[in-house]
Amino acid sequence: MTNTTDSWNHRIQIGLVLGEVIAVIGFVAAADFAVLSFPLPARVAVGLPLLFFFPGYALLSVLFPSSQFRTRYGALDAFSSGIDGIERAALSFGVSLALLPLIGLVLWTLSPVGFGVRVLLGVLSVEIGLGMIYGAYRRIKLPHNQRYRLPVDRWLSGLWSDSVDKGVLGTAMNLLLVLSVVAAVVALGYGVLVPNEAETSTGVSILTPSGGELTFVTNSTAVTAGDRLTLSITNREERTVTYTTVVVVQQIDYDGQRTNVRSSQELQRLQTTVRAGATSRVNHTVTPSGRGSNLRLRYLVYKGEPPAVPTAANAYRTVYIGLTDPGPTPLQRNQTRDIRGR
Repeated sequence: MTNTTDSWNHRIQIGLVLGEVIAVIGFVAAADFAVLSFPLPARVAVGLPLLFFFPGYALLSVLFPSSQFRTRYGALDAFSSGIDGIERAALSFGVSLALLPLIGLVLWTLSPVGFGVRVLLGVLSVEIGLGMIYGAYRRIKLPHNQRYRLPVDRWLSGLWSDSVDKGVLGTAMNLLLVLSVVAAVVALGYGVLVPNEAETSTGVSILTPSGGELTFVTNSTAVTAGDRLTLSITNREERTVTYTTVVVVQQIDYDGQRTNVRSSQELQRLQTTVRAGATSRVNHTVTPSGRGSNLRLRYLVYKGEPPAVPTAANAYRTVYIGLTDPGPTPLQRNQTRDIRGR
């Protein structure tokens, strides 16, 4: 009977260890998706433990799989020893804080794709996943009475006994210390998880074929109506964005102080979805229905759908290039002569 009970206890503890691994990896996957897709409150809520707890917890799971200190050959064996729940929680926070600068430094100097939120989340997810899996393997190899498990019951009872022993003042000081740490973590997590507006941008440019290659068209150059053009959009927004570009032709004049738009005509709309860090190129041609002088093409770029009346003032990004009227074609000139000759 005792052997049967021990066997069931062993299976239950192994199941709890594996369940903890699955829960942590599942949370990490969900947190990655939330940080990249959800608005700010959800991003901070799931991103803080992802950054400041689980990296250290996974590493400690590998280094300290036991719940008690053990020795080997009469000496302390650091890789077989254990720490209790409170020490593990505190060290998880501290080790995570120590790991983040090291990971950032390695990514900054060695990563070929640069340093960003997406890359950082990928590295942390791999570290947490591998650490939890190998840590679970080390814990399962230990006897069940030495194997670490989450001591939730001891945490709650310890908090209650501390509050009773230390009184109101001691409990208030502990709460103040906890709130101070939480505030510091939130501030640091906000800086890491929320990209600065100056660091996120969308690059927009117009390219045209030249000598078998695409070259940039600047504001000082002009293209001819009917030319083959390429709209290039580079997404540095740290997330996937669907862009809608409204192409308009404008007739302008210059009064010596500023450029005035005399008329504007929408020609077409271009839409493309660009992954974070990627560049999309959309080929197109522009053929205005009217003719005239002092023409320019203006590209009004929006994230998502444009408003009912697209203008340069409400566009997310805008670029313009000069447009040269090629004049009437030979067929149009002959038709004009025929009309005048009648």
